[in-house]
Amino acid sequence: MLSTREKVFVTLGLFLALLVAFPIGDDFGASTDEVPNVQYGEATLAAYLQPGAVDASQIRKRTGSFYLMIWAVGSKKMASVVGWSPVDLGHFFNYVTFLAAAGSLYMLARRALPVLPAIAATLLFFTQPLLFGHAFINQKDTPFMAFYTLAVTSGVYMVDQLRSLDGKGQVSQLTELASVRAFRARWREPAFHRRRWLLLIWTGVGSVLFLDLFVFHAALLPLLQRSVDSLYHGRFPMAAANQWFARAAENSASLPVEAYLHKVTQLYSRARWLVAMGILMGVAVLAFPLMADVARSIRGREALSEGLRLARPNRCLLVAGLLLGLGVATRPPGIFAGALVLFYAFWCLGLRSVFVAGMYLALGAVTTYALWPALWGAPLDWYVDSLQGNLNFPGGHEVLFRGITYHSNDLPWDYLPWLLVVQLTPPLSFLASAGLVVAVRRLRGCKADLGLLLLLLIWFLAPLFAVVVLRTPIYSNFRQLLFTLSPIFVLAGFSFLWLVEKRKKGLYVVCLALALMPGLVAIVRLHPYQYVYYNFLVGGLRGAEKNYLLDYWCTSYRELTERLNEVAPPGARYTGWGPVRLTTYFARRDLVLADTPEEDVDYAVACSWGVFDQRFYPEGTVVWEVKRDGATLGIIKELP
Repeated sequence: MLSTREKVFVTLGLFLALLVAFPIGDDFGASTDEVPNVQYGEATLAAYLQPGAVDASQIRKRTGSFYLMIWAVGSKKMASVVGWSPVDLGHFFNYVTFLAAAGSLYMLARRALPVLPAIAATLLFFTQPLLFGHAFINQKDTPFMAFYTLAVTSGVYMVDQLRSLDGKGQVSQLTELASVRAFRARWREPAFHRRRWLLLIWTGVGSVLFLDLFVFHAALLPLLQRSVDSLYHGRFPMAAANQWFARAAENSASLPVEAYLHKVTQLYSRARWLVAMGILMGVAVLAFPLMADVARSIRGREALSEGLRLARPNRCLLVAGLLLGLGVATRPPGIFAGALVLFYAFWCLGLRSVFVAGMYLALGAVTTYALWPALWGAPLDWYVDSLQGNLNFPGGHEVLFRGITYHSNDLPWDYLPWLLVVQLTPPLSFLASAGLVVAVRRLRGCKADLGLLLLLLIWFLAPLFAVVVLRTPIYSNFRQLLFTLSPIFVLAGFSFLWLVEKRKKGLYVVCLALALMPGLVAIVRLHPYQYVYYNFLVGGLRGAEKNYLLDYWCTSYRELTERLNEVAPPGARYTGWGPVRLTTYFARRDLVLADTPEEDVDYAVACSWGVFDQRFYPEGTVVWEVKRDGATLGIIKELP
């Protein structure tokens, strides 16, 4: 665990990194997926506020909704307070998750490294142009990278806390605090016989009712719907009930029965939360006297010390389970973070980890279910469908690689390995390779440390194997796999370990500065398009032009639109290539976006593929280009 001094240092470092966002946070353009993701986030919040009133198709997306709900609604609500546009504030939220990823990466690196190598690993992560650019514009992959890294890191610390126990059976009795043991003893006393059975009956019935309300919908909802149908048609067994319904439903003659069935489904969706709260309150009322009596029975510093010693792994378990749920509720493949943690737990604890694994997965499942409304009603079926969709990426996507356009389902085997080499800074590739050699030599003597090394390798290599060997489709370079990069930086930190151990701090500073320099220079030169970075192995950005994807999310539309605002006369009409509606976030109010490209327009804007498309208004004259390092990212054409 980190010392108090180190925690203050880490907090101060993250705060200083947060300040970076204020002068540059409103420079980044909107990305292609922002409009549908805003709609998805708002629909998810509506599913909480008005259960049953939201069309299932609006929230049945194959991407988890937890972060997008906070991102979409929070950016709109806070925009007027902060003074930024919702787009810029959304980018700020994305950057905060990037800092969370950096903080969790430091914690993971500290598990195996001293302070200075861990700092080097974190700084390498922070100064990668590819990641720095995605940190602002990517509301899907950057948050998932953060929650995935947080889930794995918290899981590793949870297992390490369990290993610190004395090995006399406490691991298999993780939740057995001093207070819990006292509760069990009090539970068996004859004085609590009646309350014990009331609590058991209430909990059992409540659990069955809860599962029916939120998971199966197999009894209550069909019963209510059949009752309403019978009342509507006057066939209910009680004549008085038929008469009451006829008086209450004055418009039943003009409204179909489906309208009443829809209404009762809405009422059912709202009432189930009240029933759930009633179940929990009933359990609390019945259990409180037992717990209060137990609390009074605990005396002495020794009992308190024992309770605190055993409570620490419980807190770690709670945090790890919650973070696993947040990761899965952000994107379904977050479950693989849980698989990594379970591998590490089994490696370190053996069969003693079975009980912990059950508690850990249960906490993650409950958190996921609560934060992803699309799962309500059919959680397992929809989750499996969403996971398959995330692993297969259905639908056709064109990918430009080495000057050739491929389909995302038919990529060459070296697509991902080569992009990893040319889109990350060259020092990182060298340091990670050297660090792996150092890590193998240093960690193989300790079982737990070797387990951590294997965890890091599986974390990185398993997705690589899926793409290279199993031919899992990806597109937009490899943005969907940003969560796999964290182990690379931890391994790179091992390259600095020798310098620190030999007390060569001067050489450490020089080597770290040289390693960070390419990334820092590119972040400044490419701003605000850092995510299009390519290193010297392909000739930089100029060499990547027409050979690799550059501004595939069309963030250059912001700069193009701001220039169009300056040159276009009042009331000018314009059109564009691809997601041209992104320009409406930044365009003057009098500028008119044509509904169809066939309309008479004065200007045309294009990004990414449209820049080099020979069919994109060849008669037009280029009046402005967005360029970085000699490569064109966007154009404005004036049309005759």
